[in-house]
Amino acid sequence: MKLELHHITPYADKAVFGTFNGVRDILTDIDFVNGIVSSLNNGSVELENFKLELRPLSDLTKEINLHDDFFAIPIENMTGYKLEGNINDAPTTVQHLYGCSKGKIEAKFLDYWVIVQLLEWHFDIHKLIENNLAIDINTLK
Repeated sequence: MKLELHHITPYADKAVFGTFNGVRDILTDIDFVNGIVSSLNNGSVELENFKLELRPLSDLTKEINLHDDFFAIPIENMTGYKLEGNINDAPTTVQHLYGCSKGKIEAKFLDYWVIVQLLEWHFDIHKLIENNLAIDINTLK
């Protein structure tokens, strides 16, 4: 698997951090014709020299900063259901909403409106982190 434009375009209209040739910066533009991404301070680089900073789907059950210093657990924020324990303890409807398969959240089973919200919160729905094509935001200092 390699990073392709369809992996990063859903995040392009948001304030997205990425690593450009090893330097952290903000994504500002995507040249769809030439496969070039541009950053605020580091100029333009080819797509293969860029990595998005994303959240793994496992962060859905953890308290995170969703926006403007509003901290919440995403799965609770979206469903109104207070998660007690792990996702396996949630009602079947909540597990279904988050595409749970054997206790693991799978993006391929998510409803469209959930995917839109997860993209806004910079969640990795394409498994880019596990394929070393994105950086887990939890590993940054």
